[in-house]
Amino acid sequence: MDSTKFVRADTSDTLSGSYTITSNLTVHGNLYSGKDGGGESWHYFYDDNSNQWRSFGWDDSSNCFVAEENDGGHHRVALVSTDSSTGTTNFPIGHMLPAAFGSRPDRRANRTLYLYGGDNDQYVANTHSGPKGAALTGTYRSNGLLSSSYAIYTRVA
Repeated sequence: MDSTKFVRADTSDTLSGSYTITSNLTVHGNLYSGKDGGGESWHYFYDDNSNQWRSFGWDDSSNCFVAEENDGGHHRVALVSTDSSTGTTNFPIGHMLPAAFGSRPDRRANRTLYLYGGDNDQYVANTHSGPKGAALTGTYRSNGLLSSSYAIYTRVA
């Protein structure tokens, strides 16, 4: 490869083609992937355990980052919710919250969660006998009990 073809520090230019870097790549400043109007952008990592390439990138249809896992599926990467509304029903993957239940959930059991219909303070599972408001978006899985009537749930999908 002709090293004179690389961009000098005092110029701006575009490289095209495929390049293999066999050592480290250090970037001082910003590193951009994709282009305006170019759709999704992906990065690939080799998984020595499965001898397959795994992807991480921006999924335009989901409007979030996703990572490919061993099942071959692309799963959303957890982000932080900054919403401050008491009526929020859509939280990011990985979001944890306590919810009251009617019947005790097994560890890792899926439950539909709801805003509690009696106040703006609580969430309830589908087995709770009290008033239910709007259902939360996504799939929530139990991570154990907080008390005799509350469990911790994590959004997993």
